[in-house]
Amino acid sequence: MTITPLDCLQCGTQYTYIGVGPHSAECPDCESTCVSPVGELRVTDNDYWSVPNGTGELRIYTVDEHERSFEFRVGFQKNRGTLTTITIDGTSVSAKQCSAAWPIQDLLNESLARYGITELTNPMNSTNTTTQSQ
Repeated sequence: MTITPLDCLQCGTQYTYIGVGPHSAECPDCESTCVSPVGELRVTDNDYWSVPNGTGELRIYTVDEHERSFEFRVGFQKNRGTLTTITIDGTSVSAKQCSAAWPIQDLLNESLARYGITELTNPMNSTNTTTQSQ
């Protein structure tokens, strides 16, 4: 049996799932599907743009075990990036709204390194991390 802290990014409810299988991917208060990922996320695509001064945005597209789409937007200046926005099934929210730290660092590292982003600020858990080059 696992205990999993979860967030609803639609209404702000923080709750805990206790069980042996994946959680239902639905907020118990507002029934929104704009909640923490179910199981492992897997990267499906990336989209990248930048301007000559080294400023730009990287979008990393993923899906969870319920096939819900998650898009992570990382704004960057040269090699420093900041997770700015998370979009879940078409609903966009500021990364600062998520109080539970999602296990996304390892997931994002390969995409970040591919575009030369070696430092990432993740407001979901207020830590700066350094990515590992691939």
